[in-house]
Amino acid sequence: MFELKIGKSSIDPKEEKTTDEKCTFLFFKKLLEGLHEIVKQLEMKVTTEGIYIQAMDSMQVSMLDIFLKSTAFESFRCDKNLVLGIPLSFILKVFRSMPVEDNLSVLLSANDEATDLHIVCEDEGKRYSYHINLVDVGSDQYTFPSVEYSAVISFMSPEFQKVVKTLGAFGEVLKITATEKGFVFEQRSEFGNTEVSFMIKDVQENTENKDFSIEIKESAELSIPYKYVSLFSKFGTLGAKITLSMAMGMPVYLTSVMNVGYLRYYIAPRDDE
Repeated sequence: MFELKIGKSSIDPKEEKTTDEKCTFLFFKKLLEGLHEIVKQLEMKVTTEGIYIQAMDSMQVSMLDIFLKSTAFESFRCDKNLVLGIPLSFILKVFRSMPVEDNLSVLLSANDEATDLHIVCEDEGKRYSYHINLVDVGSDQYTFPSVEYSAVISFMSPEFQKVVKTLGAFGEVLKITATEKGFVFEQRSEFGNTEVSFMIKDVQENTENKDFSIEIKESAELSIPYKYVSLFSKFGTLGAKITLSMAMGMPVYLTSVMNVGYLRYYIAPRDDE
């Protein structure tokens, strides 16, 4: 038996990120909406520790690695490890149609055979119940080797959103350059160019302020598809801080700092580097 209760929202309905240790319905729905941009169905691996999710896009350029700890939910029960094959289109239709107010909770459950997912929302004597047939996804499990990154920049989430919105007008490629002077995000095309720079004020020290911090061990330069960075920005609002790490010849690594677990994103560099 698997059962979890997603608690009421403790934040402004227009905001997604959490300020406490709990995963709200709004947060969970936003997470699934972002995943749906990458895959149409996925496996949720459920253990006593929490929920593990991995998703790779069809072009095998980007991968998401997500963990939501069991204590992040209002209640959580897992009698044995399960793999739930979730058809994202259908569960999102259910979530979007549910008359969930900020003060209501949602209960999700599955039996030990993991053949279907039962979703229930109750409100002052009214009960909304849904059953979703689960699917056999058969996706692979990936492990990620430890990497010593050459350059790291951390943004507050609103600052990262500004960077993504500023870029994107000129072409499909985003070039990221890290030197002893700082980070430069750049796009160029025959129609023009865009550049956003984050500079170290004193080259003898790493810089840190309220919006961003930089650590440079070695210079690095990579080009990645812009659309995947833009896609990650859909998750960026779920955490307070975004960290981007890079090293020559390695995937760019983005992570969102969340109280409820972790969200890690890998984007492979372009072969025509």
